[in-house]
Amino acid sequence: MEEKRLRELALRAAHSGRAAYTRFLEAPMENACRAAANSAGCEVAFDGGWEGAERRVAESFPSPSAACASTGTRATPPSGIGTSSAR
Repeated sequence: MEEKRLRELALRAAHSGRAAYTRFLEAPMENACRAAANSAGCEVAFDGGWEGAERRVAESFPSPSAACASTGTRATPPSGIGTSSAR
């Protein structure tokens, strides 16, 4: 996935207040995804379906503090990607 697309997804999440998802990413692209999320002012979590997965989906979502400050409302919580629960 191109870095440009990662930036677009992060900006979409930051501006819409809703989560945006990537396709499965190889490990080297995760750093680019983190950088895109940081520059857009949102957060990112990764999940591959099981612990130790080689490829993982990234979920960019608005930072709760940023969403509250800009809209005066509570941010929609992420879907659970990145949690440590076993599947």
